[in-house]
Amino acid sequence: MQRAVSHSRMLFVRFFVGQTQSLFLQGHQHAFDFFGGVPRIVLYDNLKSAVLERIGDSIRFHPILWDFASHYGFEPRPVAVARGNEKGRVERAIRYLRTSFFPARTWKDLADLNAQALRFCENEAARRRCPGDRTLTVQAAWHNEKPLLRPICPGTFSNPGTRRSPRGQDSLCPLRQERLLDSPHRCPSYLNRLCLG
Repeated sequence: MQRAVSHSRMLFVRFFVGQTQSLFLQGHQHAFDFFGGVPRIVLYDNLKSAVLERIGDSIRFHPILWDFASHYGFEPRPVAVARGNEKGRVERAIRYLRTSFFPARTWKDLADLNAQALRFCENEAARRRCPGDRTLTVQAAWHNEKPLLRPICPGTFSNPGTRRSPRGQDSLCPLRQERLLDSPHRCPSYLNRLCLG
C-alpha cells in the first residue's frame, strides 16, 4: 500500500502479503500514524475495497470503509472513472518506487522489506525536490502541510459488523448531497475536545 500527501508528495509505503479489506485498512492506520494525522479527504481509484458500485454521481461505498472513514474523520472520495489525470500523483509515486526503491534491493522477509521502505520514505524520498515547489524538498513542504492534518481520533477502529452507512448498506450515496462529515471527527461528545485540534 502506498500513500502520498497531496501537496508535499510525502510518501509512505508498506507492503502486505494479501489484499484483504483488513489489510487495506491496516495500511491506512499505518499511514495515519506515519503522517501523524488524518487528511480531510482520501482519494480512491474505485477499487472494490472502497467503492462497491457507481452509477453516475452516486456512489455505494464499501460499508466497512464508510465506518472506518467515519471513525477517523475523513471523507472517502473516488476519482472519476477513466480520469488518469486525477490520480497522477499516485501513479508517479509508484513509478518513483519502481525506479528508486526496488532496483538491486534485497530483503530477507516482509518485516525487513517494510523497515527498508520506511527508511526510504523518511530519508531518500523526503529529500527529493517537491514537484509543486522546486525550491523546497518534500520534507520541507511536508512541514508546511502537516499542521493541516486532523488529529488521529483516540481509540482503535473495530468493525462490529452491525453499523451501516448513513443511507443503509445497500443504498447509493450521492456525493453532491451527502458528505461524510460536517465536523472534524465523529467521536463521542466527551472526546470532542481531544479530537478537534
